Amino acid sequence: MTWQEFAQQDPELAALGQERLDRNGLVMVATLRKNGWPRISPVEPLFHNGQLYLGMMWRSRKALDLLRDPRCSIHNAVSDRMASEGEFKVYSRALDITDTEEQQNYLQALLQKIRDQPVGHEFHCFAMDIKSAAANTLIGEEFEHQVWKTRELRSQPPCSAPAAASAANNSREARARKLASIAPTLFSMIVPSELMNTVSAWQSHRTCGGRCRRRSGLPNKSRPTPATTLRHCRGSPDQ
Repeated sequence: MTWQEFAQQDPELAALGQERLDRNGLVMVATLRKNGWPRISPVEPLFHNGQLYLGMMWRSRKALDLLRDPRCSIHNAVSDRMASEGEFKVYSRALDITDTEEQQNYLQALLQKIRDQPVGHEFHCFAMDIKSAAANTLIGEEFEHQVWKTRELRSQPPCSAPAAASAANNSREARARKLASIAPTLFSMIVPSELMNTVSAWQSHRTCGGRCRRRSGLPNKSRPTPATTLRHCRGSPDQ
């Protein structure tokens, strides 16, 4: 959903959000790094032609984050701990703008806004696909909280903390099972074959109940060497 479409659904919140995001010429954008950890970066917002744009340096870390995973959150700059100037945040997906004409329109609008000529290098331009927005406004000693969501998000049931924890546990268990299934293959790749044969012989020896000792003439309480085990305890005890 474009910013204009969001403004049509909630004009008051959209006007408040545009004023706060545009107040200092700088916002904070949260992206997801490749390892899943969040990244917080400053960026210049631009409202133009019904869109909220974010421009970024070519191949910057935050731009690469958005190219890999478009989910992001935008928050206005707050200068004191009481957030007396108010808070506004947007949850959205970043759409990579590759159309040359739209990029040039963005540059022209940015030039008019900052009164400076952008450096003529490649850059990334993202348009925000708005999913949710929220504002906090300090009134007296209390915060007034406003929230807007797309119909898609409103129709989704809330995810409880126990359900989220259960999903995380299931994911960890699935990873553990996968690791257990490939462990023998990995072990065989890094362990010499001679040692693998010795380990296999000792495993067979543990299941033979000492019959390999009796066949080899060794005392029951003695520990056969790997060579002895390999001679007398290959495979099942009946072999």
